[in-house]
Amino acid sequence: MGAKSTATQYGSVAILIHWASALIVIVAWGIGITLDKFSPTPPALLVVHMVLGVLVLLLTLMRIVWFIVADRRPAAPEGDPRLQRIAAKVVHLLLY
Repeated sequence: MGAKSTATQYGSVAILIHWASALIVIVAWGIGITLDKFSPTPPALLVVHMVLGVLVLLLTLMRIVWFIVADRRPAAPEGDPRLQRIAAKVVHLLLY
């Protein structure tokens, strides 16, 4: 698998950014749930939570720039219903 996406699959850079973002969101969510249990809030946990949020923002921006400058999205699989393809495009735009 190459760094760039092909017409049929995502490349290693897009996959890495995707899963790193997902992992960071899950950890930040877990810390956020934990912060709710403490009174007063431990400053170290709050800082980690905020840093993770900034990391997600940076990874999202990096992913957008990567797709605009150097990469392309694989085509939707043949046979997907038209409505599903439209929904996928709308959801991706909303997520970005």
